Amino acid sequence: MQKSKKVIAINNPSQMTMGVLAGLLWLLGIGWLGYFVQQTQFYAILGGYALAFGAFGWLMGMPREALPAKFMIILAVLGRLLLAGSEPLLSNDIYRFLWDGLRWLDGANAYVGTPTQVITLFARDPSYAHLFTLLNSPDYYSVYPPLLQVLFIPAAAVWRATGSLVTAALILRLFMLAADLATWTGMKRLKVPVHRRWWYFLNPLIVVEIFGNLHAEGIMVGFLAMSLGWLAQREHTIASGMAFAASTTTKLVTAIFGPLLLITEKPKNRGTWLTLAVGCTLLLAIPLLGVLGQGGFLDSLDLYFRKFEFNAGLYYLARAIGQAFTGFNPIAYIGPGLGILGAVLILIIAFWPRKREVSHLPEALLWTMMTYLLTTTTLHPWYLVTLVFTGVLAGRRFPLAWSFLAVLSYSHYLGGDFHERLGWIAVEYGLLLVAIISDYWTTERLK
Repeated sequence: MQKSKKVIAINNPSQMTMGVLAGLLWLLGIGWLGYFVQQTQFYAILGGYALAFGAFGWLMGMPREALPAKFMIILAVLGRLLLAGSEPLLSNDIYRFLWDGLRWLDGANAYVGTPTQVITLFARDPSYAHLFTLLNSPDYYSVYPPLLQVLFIPAAAVWRATGSLVTAALILRLFMLAADLATWTGMKRLKVPVHRRWWYFLNPLIVVEIFGNLHAEGIMVGFLAMSLGWLAQREHTIASGMAFAASTTTKLVTAIFGPLLLITEKPKNRGTWLTLAVGCTLLLAIPLLGVLGQGGFLDSLDLYFRKFEFNAGLYYLARAIGQAFTGFNPIAYIGPGLGILGAVLILIIAFWPRKREVSHLPEALLWTMMTYLLTTTTLHPWYLVTLVFTGVLAGRRFPLAWSFLAVLSYSHYLGGDFHERLGWIAVEYGLLLVAIISDYWTTERLK
């Protein structure tokens, strides 16, 4: 009887029609966000994401047998191809990517000097002159890790040769596509059910923020997925350690998973894994290590904890309490304090008594990332890319809810006047709490 139901579901034309309709709405939302909105148009952004996530929920809620895997793959590819000709509209990070890439091309170290400090050296170069006017933080040193910097170089070369932002962005999108293939391969090695993989590959936030706005979290996740996949096979310790180093030197946040992965590795292999992970990280970081003593990179990193604040629920609560008692914004103390708290909690999660098996790893990975996000002072929507990935591994749905709710933080840019709209943030974190409780109170996870 069950077999016949499966056949009926697959061949049901009405379900396929509904799937196609949902897919078209999903593509419409993705296209709207990729081509027709600006960062300051909060309600247009919210509407586009609401449409895309509504269609995403429709697709994910359909019977698993209703839509063939080929359809889902084609839809995921189309969503990415749709953005191939777009400029990043919701982020201007690409301009710093190209600036750093140009400096490497010209034989300079991108970690030395801020754009403001060095612009006089390149004032007659139209490539630099144009980019300088578009940078959002010309007075800050670059904080992008070394391996990521390597990827900036070919994009910058194309930018200099063509003057086309779309063409330069296309080079970076090729790297993003390769990272997606790595993520899929890693999930396959980890034996993640195919239907759960769509939680990542069709998630509108993943598609728009990675392929549309070119945030490198997608590349970081690709390397991390490969590291985890090789770790699961237990016979590829060297490859796992090297992939972890590549992930860390793409985005530093990967380092928070280091203790957890190390103790999950077989005891006899831990020394090898640690040596490869640390050794390859240091090797890739040579361009950065040579200038650390000059302080620029570390100074900019320190600003992350002591000055920057964005969409940080726990920090906002601590800030309000601190201001009530001190009369000023105590971020210089709360930021590092939350960082220390997060580090302690992450170590507790890593060394909490459990079976040191890969099958017990996903939930710990999820809450390691969750701890980091809850104790940071800055939480942009694309920071949730890694949380969605770990949620897929663990079979948890609340990261999907947060990946939509985080869009509410774009309200800070409403009308072009950056201003914290804490009402929207309260809605975001309130509904997130509901989603977490609902997820863990559900008696049976979605498998």
